[in-house]
Amino acid sequence: MANIAYILLCQKDPDAVIKQAEQLTAVSDYMSIHFDASASTAQFRSLQRALKDTPSVTFARKRIRCGWGGWSLVQATLHALESAVEKFPRATHFYMLSGDCMAIKSAEYTHRFLDDNDADFIESFDFFEIDWIKTGKKEERLIYRHYFNERSQKKRFYAAFNVQRKLGPVRAIPDDIQVQIGSQWWCLRRQTIEWILEFSKRRRDVMRFFRTTWIPDETFFQTLVRHLVPEKEIQSRTLTFLMFTDYGMPVTFYNDHYDLLLGQDYLFARKISADAADLRRRLGLLYAAERVLERLRQATNVPAIEYLFNEEGALLPDLGGIQKTLEKRTRHRRALMRMLFDYFETDRLIVCMDPGNIELLNDFASDRSVIRMLEIECPFSDDYLIGHAMRVGLAGAQTSHETLERLLPTIRNDTIFESDRIRDAQFENHDQMRESAGEDDNARALSHFLSITSEKAHDTAKTDHLYSD
Repeated sequence: MANIAYILLCQKDPDAVIKQAEQLTAVSDYMSIHFDASASTAQFRSLQRALKDTPSVTFARKRIRCGWGGWSLVQATLHALESAVEKFPRATHFYMLSGDCMAIKSAEYTHRFLDDNDADFIESFDFFEIDWIKTGKKEERLIYRHYFNERSQKKRFYAAFNVQRKLGPVRAIPDDIQVQIGSQWWCLRRQTIEWILEFSKRRRDVMRFFRTTWIPDETFFQTLVRHLVPEKEIQSRTLTFLMFTDYGMPVTFYNDHYDLLLGQDYLFARKISADAADLRRRLGLLYAAERVLERLRQATNVPAIEYLFNEEGALLPDLGGIQKTLEKRTRHRRALMRMLFDYFETDRLIVCMDPGNIELLNDFASDRSVIRMLEIECPFSDDYLIGHAMRVGLAGAQTSHETLERLLPTIRNDTIFESDRIRDAQFENHDQMRESAGEDDNARALSHFLSITSEKAHDTAKTDHLYSD
């Protein structure tokens, strides 16, 4: 199973960093923190004190002052990676974050996604062929040497730049390197990180080249991954959702963006406003949250199985081959269920079903066994439905806004139709939980469905993040 070491670069607000570290390491993951040396020593000491007894958190071996656009950001990342690789031998993935990134999927979803996709996730496009840089310098990032920071040493930066442009001391790129460019927010496998660290010690020529390029955090890791890893093992995309304005500035997310973020096909989002307290609270709960099914497992101790008739990858025990494909499971569903009862040595099972599969629901309802159904009703925003359409293949990254607008009413009507059809079937022992309903109403439905006490039902119904995923 995936174990993630988060690589966090931050420069302020130690209290927020502590909270971020606690949230992301609460479910067996790790974090390596580089706290910018430009911040006060007192802030760094308070951060160390707060996390000193947390074995899943470590700090970069060396703190350096970081400046936007300079090599210092890459060097700080390498320092944090070295500490993480040494401290966390069980980490399988390393995920790059900043202090204003937050998870928009649960840890359960994130781990399963990485388990199912054995690849490095990093944008890496040919530097000279892709039109990735919309404004500002392009070739000059590489062919000139940049010794000064544009923001903190502006006069020196442009003086050195103009001298090189006038005299033309264009330097060569290392012969065997094809420079790539892409987002600095990546998720890489352990083997890839170890290769990068080894390469950085062995190839001093490449390191000298990148140390004096401009904005190397958009080219260094992107180039090395493409140089070291087989192409078929690279997914040229970021798992961190970010949006840009027409002027190339990152969009900041606020409290009213919760539904928008959850509907995206990404694992994290950037940038979350420091002032968006409610958004931060809800997203913080989301990462450590378990879905409704897990809460039902806890309330009853009854084995619970996710969509075994709808998802090929549903986690099932070895039942002699009958469980291997959806077609086999559906065709031999009664035999499959008997084998599951025998396997778990129980007379009760919780099974997730797609509400659109009315024939299967009817088949189960007609069985001589006692069948209880719990329908979970949630309102879906347009953003969530668009994200759903992309996840199930109805739409993709290139789908136009006009096409999505035409799809939305159909998808929304389908969800309403499925619910109406279930109610029209008048199933015996049919209960409903509604996100819009009060705690008492939902607790009554849970109590009847699970045959548990009212107290246990209330504990489950009041879970703050119950409907997040």
